[in-house]
Amino acid sequence: MANVSINGGVKNRRYGFGETDRNGAFVLSGVPQEIELENFEIWTRDEHLKGVIESRQPLVIRASK
Repeated sequence: MANVSINGGVKNRRYGFGETDRNGAFVLSGVPQEIELENFEIWTRDEHLKGVIESRQPLVIRASK
C-alpha cells in the first residue's frame, strides 16, 4: 500500500514507526536489533488495518481488516 503509516509490535508494545513510499516499501525506525516484530498495524487516512506477515525474508506485510 502506498503512502500509509505503519508500525510493528511485540505483544502489546509498539516498536518502529514509518511511512510507505509510492511502491509500498517502508523502513521502520526505532526497532531495537534484538526485537523480532510479531505484528504490524497500518493506518490509512480513513482506516486502521492489521498487517499480516506474508514472508520474513524479504519482509512482506499484507493488509487485512
